[in-house]
Amino acid sequence: MSQALKTPVLNALYAQPGSEADIRSIATLVSNTGMAQPVIEHLRFKPETSAVARVVDGGHSSSGAASQPWWFAAYAPSETNKAGKLLKRADQTGYPLFTTLLPDDPRTSVFCGPIGLDRMLFKALAEAKAVDSHGYVDGTVLSYNPWRRVVFKRDGVSGESSVVRVWAEPPATAPFLSALHQLGAPVLPVTGMTQHSIEQPWITGGDFTERLASDVAAGGALLPAIAEAVARLHSIDPAAMVSMTQEVLHSRMPGARGQKLAVPGVNPVAALQSAGNGLTCFLDDLRGHFEDVSDDVLRAIAENPGAGVVSHGDLSADQVVLGEDGSPLLIDFDRMKMAPIGYDLGDFAAVEMLSGRNPATAIALADAYRHVPGAGVVTDESVRAWTAFHVLLRVTEAFRNLDPDCINHARQRIDLAHAVLRGKVE
Repeated sequence: MSQALKTPVLNALYAQPGSEADIRSIATLVSNTGMAQPVIEHLRFKPETSAVARVVDGGHSSSGAASQPWWFAAYAPSETNKAGKLLKRADQTGYPLFTTLLPDDPRTSVFCGPIGLDRMLFKALAEAKAVDSHGYVDGTVLSYNPWRRVVFKRDGVSGESSVVRVWAEPPATAPFLSALHQLGAPVLPVTGMTQHSIEQPWITGGDFTERLASDVAAGGALLPAIAEAVARLHSIDPAAMVSMTQEVLHSRMPGARGQKLAVPGVNPVAALQSAGNGLTCFLDDLRGHFEDVSDDVLRAIAENPGAGVVSHGDLSADQVVLGEDGSPLLIDFDRMKMAPIGYDLGDFAAVEMLSGRNPATAIALADAYRHVPGAGVVTDESVRAWTAFHVLLRVTEAFRNLDPDCINHARQRIDLAHAVLRGKVE
């Protein structure tokens, strides 16, 4: 590991030799969640500042509030103000908050608390009336990114259910969901909206993560249907979407008058620079190799530009669900942007590869897209370039998931991006 992992809290999280006392201290801390097997994951680390992660039940307990994720946070001595605010808010609300000291670094404040005490989501959750008296989200948590976002299923008094997304800072694309649906994009309607949340109907079809491979093997119609759904999204007129969104905001949220809306465009240079900066947290010696492959990827993207379309921005099998009529619907548009067609198809391919599933599924989706009547033109070279791009964006995932072999896995992803770009992946 690099110099960064000499920080006691990271040494403990990665179970480095000599950190046994800190490991025991953190294990005791997270046991207060009441989970059968508390596991820390999804780390965000800022050197000399903080480490934030979520705590989930590795025992897969599905009963009671203890099955909900919690957050874990460690603050450097310079961040006493943030630590103090957590303590004050816990005292005001009565929500549980647990803290401990690390034997190897007693100056570092380490905390663990329920989502209701999330430092950045606290006010947004209160606005959505989404927290019970114990600090737990009043519903079934589907996804949680501490300090950023929580998604949960809420059951209504009449038996109907909905999905609520609550953000600390809503993405610029959040207001567009309602207009997307009205313009014919394959998305769920919006049934509720606040400044920091969106509510949509709950559907029972599940996502296609497990179904895609069997569908391809059986020669089924699932991939063509997904390809058609993606093509329908890409055909949306961005100007019409912006105009309609402005009208929706005026009718639902009068305070939004005058708000300027625009669909952000993809900036591959900035995105790869950000991913490269993340390497400095744990293996700066790979930075040169990463930048060499990044240069090749950016060159390939420039050589195969393609026209910008309204893109999902985070397309993968788990972002496609089955509607009531059996047709595919796209969900989770937090990263929607204007980008070439290859951006979405490459994203889908990258996730399939990194998940260890058969890359033939992604190839079949791109082929099915080309057969959709009226779909835009996308080349193999463009899909390969954007696939390599998305692999590079995920190079630090192993570090964030506290994988003890994260250095080798990061190196493998850089090599995979290079191989994809050269067409050497079957």
